[in-house]
Amino acid sequence: MASYMKSIIQRDPDGKILEARYKYIHFAEGELDKQKVWKCINNSKGTLLGYLFHGPWNGFVWTQADANLIFSKSCLLDIADFIDQIEK
Repeated sequence: MASYMKSIIQRDPDGKILEARYKYIHFAEGELDKQKVWKCINNSKGTLLGYLFHGPWNGFVWTQADANLIFSKSCLLDIADFIDQIEK
């Protein structure tokens, strides 16, 4: 899947993703309830938008930080692109 917007993905020497930045959002590693997650954060205000975590069926899943958040098509495509990147 091609990203809607160009991304900048920082990796360590072993190829592990350290951070991914898109036009309006970025992803950084974090922790939620003692589980490793990827936090999705708005670039302009630093608002936490949601989390990606490894789900029980051996794939990553998305959950919003707040049910009242609204996402554009481009943001959803960037989230899907990032999932593709971390599942490689």
